[in-house]
Amino acid sequence: MVGKMALADAPDLRHFELRDAASAAPRVDAGHWTKVGVRGERFWCRVKRVDPCGRIVGVVGNELILNAWPLGGELTYQHRHVLESVNAVDLRAFRRHVDSCGSVENGALKWHGQRISVGEAVLPKSSGVYMLGKKML
Repeated sequence: MVGKMALADAPDLRHFELRDAASAAPRVDAGHWTKVGVRGERFWCRVKRVDPCGRIVGVVGNELILNAWPLGGELTYQHRHVLESVNAVDLRAFRRHVDSCGSVENGALKWHGQRISVGEAVLPKSSGVYMLGKKML
């Protein structure tokens, strides 16, 4: 089944990175994009729905290196696993940065730096390897 992971490959919720308890909980609604971390890899998911019990169903928005979900695969997680959230206004700001910088890579770095400066984004992990599109940073 395309986009579905075998149950044996699905992460236990203990494999998800937890948002820092001191950080404000980001707003999460259907259509938003959320950043989650699983088994040492952070990536974006487009939120399909948020259940009344708080369970979030998202669609993987990146090609992953360390996890088995395909681009477009469904993932279920909890609000405490959301490291960042962006809405349509944030995405327009991202696109403006890409346009002004001339590349997705440079625009994304500028946008992320701006979001960090105002407390809307998580800091990169010092031990991380970062992929931006097909480019390793």
